[in-house]
Amino acid sequence: MAGGSSVTVLAVVATLGPYEHLPRIPLFPEVEAGLVAELRRGYAADVTVLRRRHLTSPRTVVRAVAAALARPGDVPLLTVHAGAHWFARDGGRWALGIPGSLPGRRRSMLPVGHLMAAAADAAGERPLLVCLDAVLTPGQNAPAASLGAAMGVPSRRPVVLVAAAAPSGGAAATARHGLWRALAAATASAGDDGVDLDAVVGVAAEAARRHGADVHWTYGGRARLVPALPSAVRADLFSADETSRIDAAVELARLAATGDAGARAELELLAAHDDAPAVRGFASRRLRPVSQPSLRELRAAGKIPGDVMAAAGAGLFVPDLVAHPGGLVTIGVDAPYGQAAGRPRHRVGIAPFLIGRTPVTNRQYLGYVVASGAHCPDHWASEPDLWDEGRDRPVVNVSFLDAVRYCDWLTGHLRGTGRLPPAATVSLPSEVEWEAAAGNGRGDPHPWGRDPDPARANIRATGAGRPTPVGSFSPAGDSVLGCADLIGNVWEWTRSTWGVSIRAAHRYPYVPGDGREDPGGPGVRHVVRGGAFYYATECANSYTRNQMPQESRHPGGGFRVTVHGTETAWGKATAS
Repeated sequence: MAGGSSVTVLAVVATLGPYEHLPRIPLFPEVEAGLVAELRRGYAADVTVLRRRHLTSPRTVVRAVAAALARPGDVPLLTVHAGAHWFARDGGRWALGIPGSLPGRRRSMLPVGHLMAAAADAAGERPLLVCLDAVLTPGQNAPAASLGAAMGVPSRRPVVLVAAAAPSGGAAATARHGLWRALAAATASAGDDGVDLDAVVGVAAEAARRHGADVHWTYGGRARLVPALPSAVRADLFSADETSRIDAAVELARLAATGDAGARAELELLAAHDDAPAVRGFASRRLRPVSQPSLRELRAAGKIPGDVMAAAGAGLFVPDLVAHPGGLVTIGVDAPYGQAAGRPRHRVGIAPFLIGRTPVTNRQYLGYVVASGAHCPDHWASEPDLWDEGRDRPVVNVSFLDAVRYCDWLTGHLRGTGRLPPAATVSLPSEVEWEAAAGNGRGDPHPWGRDPDPARANIRATGAGRPTPVGSFSPAGDSVLGCADLIGNVWEWTRSTWGVSIRAAHRYPYVPGDGREDPGGPGVRHVVRGGAFYYATECANSYTRNQMPQESRHPGGGFRVTVHGTETAWGKATAS
């Protein structure tokens, strides 16, 4: 199952109708389509929808259901929508109509017990959910409990959900409608360990009952359904904040690129139906290969002013650096603050280094593009005020790999101009170096002290809604070293790896030799720090750890550089 889950949902959906010789039952194709879509998108389910060729006789129905449920899958699910009939002869039995059924001919009907016996045999020891909507034909007045009892299987294994309603009850009176809505709610709110199947069925039963259905259900084996998407992605996907939904689009695009059809379907929904134009546009671009514009294209379109180009060509746009003394620094946080991955508060020794006074800006990144021939971030083609004089914003829409290429170029450029000795290198900071700078080496929650303050950093509560020019909150928001924008504005790549998935993280305490500082490969995620302009106050601090796939480009993501290896023209590292 996609998203790292170990649970596979196997679903068989059967609608036994319409009938040629029996009273017609109402069919609700939107309910069937909604349930199937939720199972496929939300739980990466392997869904078989039985069609008319599977329903030519009771025997073919039983064979088709058994064959479908016998395929691999940890939690089989069978849903049936059919007209139900009670036959009093031979001790009485419930049977379901199929398209060729004839009134009064029991053998043309499908006995419920036969169907359930075949389903239970095919499921074996796996948890089985059977959801049966019995549309009672005129004259039938038996309760759903009697139909449930007629299914004749031990309640220790299956979870049985039966709803009986007159044709006038409508779509909302069906168990399948309730199951669809209950699963949709569970998809949005479940944790990474999944949702309890009994709880989902209970919610579905109450929903059908509220709309007039007679509902019967039994408890099963406490099976769990695990949503296909990790909880962090689902939280972003269902967030009211549009930039969080862009975060979700980043993850969905990565999953879709691996062949995950459910993730692609969610990405298509964002592209087509999200309320925010920015989310729709971003998701649309992720649905096709991203073609970053070339500098030649942007110059031809008049997107970059001539004086800015001239300055970039003269090498005038180089980051300012400040010195950090290294030594023992305090990182992390103790409960109840922060996340489990960032606990506990502890001390780590680091070597002296230099760090960018601000995140790398558009003008600084342009110098690299001019010199190296690299492609431009895609927003350079659409944002008109990027090059306003004195209003240099941090560069965004750069991947971890883009940032590493910039650092490699800057190393060579500074060595070539005599500002960097041969032994020194430019790189991204490790997350400990970044946190040491943001927490002033003593574990301060913010560069300016303990209390959050939207007047000192560009976060959601500030209300800017986009990256602001670097240094807009200086000096009030600066660190002791004089670094600006460590909190908010844009989140920043670090060279430290998070792990290969959201769930597989290197946690604190920080252990540099456990692989987190090894070079990352395809699919590896890197730690990002500091929060961005759309982050909630409680997440914009020096200790919150987050992650992104290294190939991702994001309108809220940037980076700053560090220099390691020797004394430089910026001077010796001194105590802060």
